[in-house]
Formats: sequence, structure tokens, C-alpha cells
Amino acid sequence: MNQVAREASLAKGTLYLYFDTKEELFLALLTEHLNAWFEEFERLASLRPPQNGDDIADLLIQLIGGHEPLRRLLLLLGTVLERNVQPESVRRFYRGLRQKLPPVITRLPLRPDQTMYLLMQVHALVVGWHQVAETNMQMRMAEAYGLPKEYQRPSFEQGFGFAVRAVIKEIEGLSEPL
Repeated sequence: MNQVAREASLAKGTLYLYFDTKEELFLALLTEHLNAWFEEFERLASLRPPQNGDDIADLLIQLIGGHEPLRRLLLLLGTVLERNVQPESVRRFYRGLRQKLPPVITRLPLRPDQTMYLLMQVHALVVGWHQVAETNMQMRMAEAYGLPKEYQRPSFEQGFGFAVRAVIKEIEGLSEPL
């Protein structure tokens, strides 16, 4: 909170008028980053509406690759933020998220249940690949398995892109509702 107050040129006490904890501040920041992400999704999807799985993957890779602060905050959501803020703040966050979903559901060329499942998978892939790309874990695992250099340190975009394309292909192949 000291660092945030300093960066915002505010007294630390002023921050506590709005946020009880630093986790509540981070949840508010996550909300702002998600709002920006949804706005950008809407803008890009209206400029070039996705027609198939490859278009969906390209759009998601472009949107998520450019939002590192969002990825960092999503990493904290289930492990830190939800556990250290008031339950009503968490409920408010998810109600707000739910209100942002209809344009995504109508813009993607999938059934609504497939789109919602894809978004849940994308969240998991973002969190996982962000953590892997920011640590040496992937390099150590690749070395342990004797993989060539090109597999030892993939970027977020490479790993996430590969995984999200595989998930989309699997979802597209489902004929029954999830």
C-alpha cells in the first residue's frame, strides 16, 4: 500500500478510505483490466469477426498476449484475492464479470455452452502459462526430459497459443452440449 500510495501521490491513509486491504485494491485493479480486455475484445471482434477456430485462437492470443498486468492479476485471483477479501467483494466481482460475458458469447462462432467452457479453459491456460513463462520451471522440466532448446523456454504467447488452439479444436469437435 505504501508503494501504491507513493505512485498515486496519495497518503496511505487515503487508500484505506477506499480499500480495506491491498487484496481489495488488487481486485479493483483486476476489474479495471478485465473491463479494458472486454472493450478491446469487442473492438477487435467487430473489426474482424471470428469465423472459425483459428480466428478465435488468433483473437485470444492477440488479446491476452498484450495484457501482462491482467495475466499477473488473474494469477492472484483464486490463490490470494478471493481468500483475502470480503465475500461480498468476491460476489460483486463475479456478478460484474457475468455482465461482461454476453458480447463474447454472441461474437464467437460457438454454441454458448462451448464459449463458456472455452473461457474457463482460457482462464486456466492464462494462469498456467503465465506462471510457466515467468519462471524457470519450464526450462528445468524440458532439460529433465531431454527436450531440445526450442522447447526449453517458450514465451507465454507460444505456450498459450499452442494450448488454446488444441482446446478450441477439441471444443469444435463436440456435438453434444457440455
